[in-house]
Amino acid sequence: MKGMGRAFLRGLVIVSVICLRLGLSVRAQASDTGETVASDAFQYTLTDGDATIVRYIDSDADTLIIPNQLEGHTVVSIGDAAFAGCGGLTSVTIPDSVAHIGEGAFAACLGLISVTIPDNVVSIGEQVFIECSSLTGVTIPDSVAHIGDGAFVLCSSLTSVTIPKSAAHINESMFYGCSGLTSVTIPDSVAHIGDSAFYGCSGLTSVIIPDSVTHIGDGAFWKCSGLTSVTIGTGVTSIGDSAFYKCSGLTSVIIPDSVTSIGEEAFLTWVEVTLNVKEGSYAEQYAKDNDIAYVFID
Repeated sequence: MKGMGRAFLRGLVIVSVICLRLGLSVRAQASDTGETVASDAFQYTLTDGDATIVRYIDSDADTLIIPNQLEGHTVVSIGDAAFAGCGGLTSVTIPDSVAHIGEGAFAACLGLISVTIPDNVVSIGEQVFIECSSLTGVTIPDSVAHIGDGAFVLCSSLTSVTIPKSAAHINESMFYGCSGLTSVTIPDSVAHIGDSAFYGCSGLTSVIIPDSVTHIGDGAFWKCSGLTSVTIGTGVTSIGDSAFYKCSGLTSVIIPDSVTSIGEEAFLTWVEVTLNVKEGSYAEQYAKDNDIAYVFID
């Protein structure tokens, strides 16, 4: 597990930089399914009469309300990297007509503070807000069923986020490097917390993992140094390698007897941590095998 998150992050940053240096010209080309059209500040493609915004041209704007129609065509999608690198944008409102936000759509919008995501959006692509370092808060509506890997990587000003009740997974590296994140609510629809999901979220002080979650991924809370309280739900069966690695504020964790697998260095916190376990449980044996202090609970 060690180094996996860092390698993933390097890959994301490289992709972002390449896109920006190319001026996103590839996004302005006609696709196999639609014709590229230019209209004022936007370039878009048409598919069955509906519009997908593929590039934003007005780089000087700070506040943007995306229209729900372009020249009579309903805007149903924001394409990959459509607004990437628009560093002057501070506020974006996405219209109710949009159902899909593509990969890296707002990547490296360094000045972006707020985004309004409407209730009709059902999917948000990978790396959608990567390096939006000024973004402070996001409410993701319950209509969203899928949020891609690395969606909020390096959103260092993000302080709170509401994960929709429709989400079944918190995907890989979703909040990687969100050092300002102090509050996150994980709904009981979530079954899986991905690798490096909260890597480096040093502002988090407490996390409640609901009973619906069955797996906590490798390095999921790696280097969450401010974390002092974790509640692990009774549905969790496996905890990945280095899941709580370098969580130096974590001194005590209750491990439910539902857990039957704990990875290497899962609780190597760099301080003495005590596992609260059921007598005869897998967690008790894990603590013994790894020379970790433990106490019995009822």
